[in-house]
Amino acid sequence: LAACKHNANAPIILPQWLYQMEVYERYATDQERNFEFTWDETESVDMSELEKYWQGLGYDEIPIRDPSETNIIELETPDDDEIQMSHMQEWMKEVYDPE
Repeated sequence: LAACKHNANAPIILPQWLYQMEVYERYATDQERNFEFTWDETESVDMSELEKYWQGLGYDEIPIRDPSETNIIELETPDDDEIQMSHMQEWMKEVYDPE
């Protein structure tokens, strides 16, 4: 949550954190709620653990990344033409490529 609070557009979430959140007992409450949080909870989070983590890696400050430097993708809602083309592709597959 602290990473999201620090940079909501491109939080840095390291792969080992995901594993730790799934198995460490200290995150049991978060596991029980299926890691579903509100933005209010994010805004009230204590940043000290995240700051200490990055300091331990030799950073003076928590790094900030641009969304293009992360694996976060942005999904755009398809327009009507894209939806119609998708339906047409599925129809073509059903008609001409039955399995």
